[in-house]
Amino acid sequence: MEPISFIIISGIVVGISVFASFQNKKRKIKKKMRNAPFKRIEHVTDGETVTIAGNVVFYKRSIKAPLSSRECVYYHVTVERLKSSGKSSKWVKEIDEASAVNFLIDDGEQLALVEANAIEGFLEMDRKYKSGSFNDASQALESFLQKYNIKSTTTFGFNKKMRYKEGALEKHEYCIICGTCYWEKAKDYEIDGPEDILIIKATKEQPVYITDVKDILIK
Repeated sequence: MEPISFIIISGIVVGISVFASFQNKKRKIKKKMRNAPFKRIEHVTDGETVTIAGNVVFYKRSIKAPLSSRECVYYHVTVERLKSSGKSSKWVKEIDEASAVNFLIDDGEQLALVEANAIEGFLEMDRKYKSGSFNDASQALESFLQKYNIKSTTTFGFNKKMRYKEGALEKHEYCIICGTCYWEKAKDYEIDGPEDILIIKATKEQPVYITDVKDILIK
């Protein structure tokens, strides 16, 4: 087999592996969400694990997605570098970072508060960037890499071939949430209006599952 053919095949195999991992996570979250009853906020019973949906409302504060600087309540970023060894080449994950803050979800009738201390999310990675030969990393990409003491160039100053992906849950964006819910006093969370507010929390057995993939519940 010609060396170039071997490298291409290796790249395809790695690409399939990454795609499979991506799909496995989606299937897991889809299964969790479909196994929990889908309800409007007002119909949820205290202590029940349900799936609800609505639009994101900021609560107290937001965070910035590191690559795009988008204001959001949850982001997920991955960075991969193409590593070559002999005749083979593969993408290796260098960074996998996610961060979230508490936020509200509005189903059109009522609000619920999502606690962000333990979230497992599946987001559309809708911002994608690359750096490599004749394509320097932007300042935003360089700043993010510096957090992990990673450089976009080799010791000799050549650009490493890298790819960056980011997903973010922004204000007013539609999302689907699955978690265990409790009714608590709204005033305890400094929320005006209703007497009680539904709080969606993680438990020892299960995190809060989040996605912005609208068709994830479709069979």
